[in-house]
Amino acid sequence: MTETVNPRHLALSDKITVDNANAVLLQLLTAANDSGADDAVVHIDLHRLNYCDSAGVAALIAAKSQLAQRQKTLTYLNPPQQLLELTHFLKVDSLLFDRHSSTR
Repeated sequence: MTETVNPRHLALSDKITVDNANAVLLQLLTAANDSGADDAVVHIDLHRLNYCDSAGVAALIAAKSQLAQRQKTLTYLNPPQQLLELTHFLKVDSLLFDRHSSTR
């Protein structure tokens, strides 16, 4: 599910659903921790993400929250339209995306 583009820039592909949300969360946390202790910002590119359900959204929020507790910033880039619409519907878009990362 995750692909390392460079140590601080990871890419998610395929889908995040109730079936794999916990595994994706663990992958995100592991990849972010492997990016190096000195790296305070980790970018996750979502442009290849084809589908995400509410469990996937919860995993993305949990990863961002857990890394914030470790003084790391997790930024999601290039979210697909389906994810933007779902997070807006769930009223959690502001938890995941800032104005710059949610523009396509």
